[in-house]
Amino acid sequence: MKPVKRIAVLGLAAVLGVVGSGPVWALSCLPPDVTDSYKTAAASEASYVVVHGHLRHDIRHVNQDSGDVNRPLEASFQARLSGNYLGKHGFTEAYALPVTVVLTCTAAWCGGLPKPGRVLAFVRQTDDGAQFLEIGPCGGTHFADPKPEHLQKIVACHMGKRCEREFP
Repeated sequence: MKPVKRIAVLGLAAVLGVVGSGPVWALSCLPPDVTDSYKTAAASEASYVVVHGHLRHDIRHVNQDSGDVNRPLEASFQARLSGNYLGKHGFTEAYALPVTVVLTCTAAWCGGLPKPGRVLAFVRQTDDGAQFLEIGPCGGTHFADPKPEHLQKIVACHMGKRCEREFP
């Protein structure tokens, strides 16, 4: 092998090594979809309740920044969620409970602080009645200001009808 070709081959291998290792350095998420979220919650061993309502909290008391990208702060805080939960006939059953919002992280990426307002939320319930809205970096448990078609999709999933992600 001539030296020029050898350098070119080694250079190409180095570039491919760096490019090929990119996913290790970056978090890659599909955009959250309500049908995927429903199916994930339904398949989970944990118990979930799907709530359409209003989330209220005071964001002045939440600090998400640890100041170190290698050790981001996972935060939790109390909020109030009120509205209706998904039951046998749709979003018809009243729900008004305190929830613990938990912002989780994967490496340096963390779930974003939800703004107070209208939401569609997938709330995990424990055996002792505690309610947790866990928001990770890829989303999927909290949808701000849901559209009527999002609610219709969830009801369809719950009633055993078509429950598929729709790609634009």
